[in-house]
Amino acid sequence: MKYLLSLLMFAAFNVAAQPVVEEARHPSGAIIQLHNEKGPCVDQAKLATFFYPDKKKVQGCWKTDGAVVMVAWFDGDGGAIPVKFFKPPETL
Repeated sequence: MKYLLSLLMFAAFNVAAQPVVEEARHPSGAIIQLHNEKGPCVDQAKLATFFYPDKKKVQGCWKTDGAVVMVAWFDGDGGAIPVKFFKPPETL
């Protein structure tokens, strides 16, 4: 359990250093960012970050399955988002 918590904390503190390759934005203000780094993810999955409208965040692992991005969030939730909703990140 301590090992898992250490991995989750490492991923949470390291998100700023992870380049964002694609992101999906919801009109409510929620954002899903897909990173090109594995982080604690296994096999072909890579790190993802979900930002709630209130800026709370949760991380998870993503991979594509045909026309959808499959995400397993570290809080136990999961989802499938169509690839068409993801775009390159906005730059300042």
